[in-house]
Amino acid sequence: MACNSVDDVIQRALELIRDKLNSQIASIFLFTKNGVIKRRGINGIDKDGNLYKEKSFNLEDDIREIALQIKQRKRELLLEKLQIVDELRNDIVDDLKKLDYSLFESPFYEDSNIAAYEKLKSDQEWFAKYKNKYVAFLNGELIDSDEDEQKMLKQLKYAKYQYQPIFFTKVEENPRIVDLPPSLWFDDF
Repeated sequence: MACNSVDDVIQRALELIRDKLNSQIASIFLFTKNGVIKRRGINGIDKDGNLYKEKSFNLEDDIREIALQIKQRKRELLLEKLQIVDELRNDIVDDLKKLDYSLFESPFYEDSNIAAYEKLKSDQEWFAKYKNKYVAFLNGELIDSDEDEQKMLKQLKYAKYQYQPIFFTKVEENPRIVDLPPSLWFDDF
């Protein structure tokens, strides 16, 4: 068995190792004078039974390649995250554009009862009829009126409106409107 080069010796050694150990693939790694480990040879068959072809193996190059692949994947993931964040930002901006800010611009929340009162108050005939009287609205409809505030509150209490959203006010030119829950009106009775 004559070997002409170090590579011939390595390949023959690999064949003997595979044969004696009955292994599918065998590799030989050697240290360089600088202390770097390098694969000098590989011999065997792949999972399909084909002769394994020698591939160059340089640990530093492989590490650089793996690091480059990790860096590229990280960049892809960051770009995906940026796309998701941008889509979320656009959704939020769209939602903000759809918000009705008019509720926040009025001095009080204008529910259907207050809106109905304001509409009727602008009618001169209605205003003249109910001026200086107390009025109550439920579900956007006038449900009661009286000149006596206490009498009207008692009527509302006994009419079983205590826990419903009623708008109650005195009809005046420039009224002071206080919108309180009905349960607060009836605590004194």
